[in-house]
Amino acid sequence: MIKASKPKMSDEVRPIFYSQWSDDCGPIYLVDNEGLAIELNSRGLPATAFIGAAQNWKSEYSIYFSRKKVILLSEDRIQGLRFANKAYRELSKVATSVRVILISELINNADAVSYLKTFGTLEAFISKVNSGEDDMHRLQQELLKRGEGRLNFYSAAEILSSKIPPTDWLWEGVLPAGGVSAIVGKPKMGKTTFAKFLASRMITGEGIFGRATKKCSALLILLEEVESELKVTLTKLGVAPEAPMHFHICSQVSDGLSELESVIDDLSPGIVIIDPIFQFIEVKDTNDYPEISKRIRSLVLIARKSGAHIMILHHQNKNGVEANGVLGSTGFFGALDTLILLGREKDRVTLSSKQRFGEPFDPAIYLNFDQNTASFKVGGDQATSTDIEIRDNILGLFVCDEPITYRDIKENVTGKASSIGAILNDLVSKGTLVKEKGSRGAFSFRLAVPNSPPYKGGNGNDFETQGSGVAQ
Repeated sequence: MIKASKPKMSDEVRPIFYSQWSDDCGPIYLVDNEGLAIELNSRGLPATAFIGAAQNWKSEYSIYFSRKKVILLSEDRIQGLRFANKAYRELSKVATSVRVILISELINNADAVSYLKTFGTLEAFISKVNSGEDDMHRLQQELLKRGEGRLNFYSAAEILSSKIPPTDWLWEGVLPAGGVSAIVGKPKMGKTTFAKFLASRMITGEGIFGRATKKCSALLILLEEVESELKVTLTKLGVAPEAPMHFHICSQVSDGLSELESVIDDLSPGIVIIDPIFQFIEVKDTNDYPEISKRIRSLVLIARKSGAHIMILHHQNKNGVEANGVLGSTGFFGALDTLILLGREKDRVTLSSKQRFGEPFDPAIYLNFDQNTASFKVGGDQATSTDIEIRDNILGLFVCDEPITYRDIKENVTGKASSIGAILNDLVSKGTLVKEKGSRGAFSFRLAVPNSPPYKGGNGNDFETQGSGVAQ
């Protein structure tokens, strides 16, 4: 806490009612307009304001609140939000504590002075204020929604002590509320089918691939969809007529961004799916980094403001993999919270994800598609299913107590040498196999028998050398 003496200043820059404060007066209620300060003070509450502070808060004002507990009350007006944002930063340097309370919602968006004069008692007002949580994080979000993004720096102490609410996941660890994601894959990979499956599960709150979903409504903008095919798919998915889903299909739009925000305000969907994205937003060149970044950023702002998750569908180029495989500018992936990649291996679909935060699907998982229900089911982790196959094949070689050399194991088991070596290590560490070192330094393995001494040579992984997984 910074200690400093109060400077000599004219009455015009002192907080009003400052002379009435005492050392034990309790928290000081700092508001963004004189009218509210006068009304609260007339009712016996130590409230104050600075004339013109909402437009021009000055750092020297803070010294009057040294070692005081301060409650910042702000109405939901842009000037009030700016005032609270700057005052909080300055007051945090000198005050014992500072809380920000956005009072508009507490009093049903009524004018605070009118509320108190007309039907609100002081006790009820104080109770509402005291029951509210610190709104500093929400204040920052409100400023961002209104295009008030500015450089605001916070100390480590401020960050560590702040009460940031946990992420609100619509699909646990994958799709955050107010976020933007993309499903990408090569043409005819099943992106649209997967998106419809995803939406059909989210509207019921049914878990997807072992991860919970938050029940919400869905808005699907399907610009390449045929109505008859959509009907068939919805029937297979078991979507009821009263399901909270709305669709825009077939007809093209010149620039959907101009209408999207108002549509979201009207329908309040939890998730919005747009397929394909570049038939929805107007872009002259998909390789134009500044243009793509600007347009995707517009989607991000709409998502943050509304709280809806916006999912867009887009093609993957012929040779691309992971984030680099997204067709068009690299600005496309850079603005996303989550990138879901659909691929194909043999007769199964693979799904992986790359994310800013959360729990990505990495390694990829296998998906099986059921034509009868238009649904996807997990067929097992890609790495796990391969490892299980290798493990089973290794153990299948041991039909008797005779040892088997690593060379023989590698020749009879299909898989990467590094994977075979890692699985052999695991089998040894769990006591399933015993590792033995031959006279020429080569390793062999045999099934463990009761009371057999474990191998104690090397560091337990000394046969993972020369890039092969096991020394020869």
